[in-house]
Amino acid sequence: MTESTINLGELLNVCIDVAEKAGEIIVGVWKSGKLDIKDKGGDDPFTVADVQSQQLIIGQLRKRWPNLAVVGEEDCEIPSPETLPELQLSQRFNVSQTPNDLQNVSIDDVCVFVDPLDATKEYTLGNLEAVMTLIGIGYKGDAVAGVMFQPFVADGKGRNMWGMRGWGTSPIKREDHAPKIILTTTRTHSSVETDRAIAAIAPDEVLRVGGAGYKALQVLEGTADVYVFATPGTKKWDTCAPEAIIRAAGGELVDMHGKKFRYTKDEPTPNPDGILCVMADLQKYLDRLK
Repeated sequence: MTESTINLGELLNVCIDVAEKAGEIIVGVWKSGKLDIKDKGGDDPFTVADVQSQQLIIGQLRKRWPNLAVVGEEDCEIPSPETLPELQLSQRFNVSQTPNDLQNVSIDDVCVFVDPLDATKEYTLGNLEAVMTLIGIGYKGDAVAGVMFQPFVADGKGRNMWGMRGWGTSPIKREDHAPKIILTTTRTHSSVETDRAIAAIAPDEVLRVGGAGYKALQVLEGTADVYVFATPGTKKWDTCAPEAIIRAAGGELVDMHGKKFRYTKDEPTPNPDGILCVMADLQKYLDRLK
C-alpha cells in the first residue's frame, strides 16, 4: 500500500543520508580514475559517477515512497527497490521540529529535484571543491527544503548542509568582509548578457567559479554578496536545493527579473531567465539591473 501523505522532515532526513552515500560514489569513481566521460552536447559532460549517484538517490527515495515524484538530471534507469540495500538513517534532522505546515502533506504536492553531481565539468578537470550533490524538495511549487553535500572537502570527510522553511539551516559559518560588493558568476559559460549584468551591478570584485550550488554556497557563507547568471542554462535541479537553503537562512534566489522559480513535476525544468542570488539587498541589485 502506497502512502498518500508524507512528512517532509522525514524526507529531509533521508535526503541528508543519501546525499552522503552519493558522495561516496563520486569520490570512489574519482579515485578509480575511470570517469567514463561522455558529452550530452554543448560542452555538458556527464560521467559514470553522475549516473550511479542518481540511481542510488532516486532508488532509495522510491524504495520508501514509491509514488513520490522525483526529477533527476540524468536520463538513466533506476534500480528496482527490492535490489537496494536498507539505508540506516543517521536521524541528524530532528523530525519533531518539522514545521506544522510541512508535516503529513499530500505526496501529490511534493516533487524532489536531484542533481547527483553538480559541477561535472569541474569534476572532470579536477576542480573538486565546487563538486556537490544537490537534493531539493519542492512543495506546492516552492523550494521548502534541501541538501547540499560537498564530498571532497574537510580532509575527505565531506561537508553536508541542509535547510528547511520555517526551521532554518544546519550550522553555516558566515564570513564578514570589508564594505564592498563581491560578485560570483560562471567560470565557463560567460555571455554578453552576463557581462552586461556584471557591469550594471558594478562590483568591486568578481569571482568566477564552477557549479550553481557552489556559487550559491559562496553567497550563503558571505564569500560573495551576489551570484549572477543572466542567461538560460541552469535547470530546476541546479536551483531547488540551493534556493531552499538560501531562503531558510533569510536570503533570496530568484531569476534576473526577481521572479521566484516554481518546483513541480509538471513545470518545465529549464530556468530561462537566469539566476540572481543574495542574502540581503535584493531590490538594490534588481534596480541596478533595470
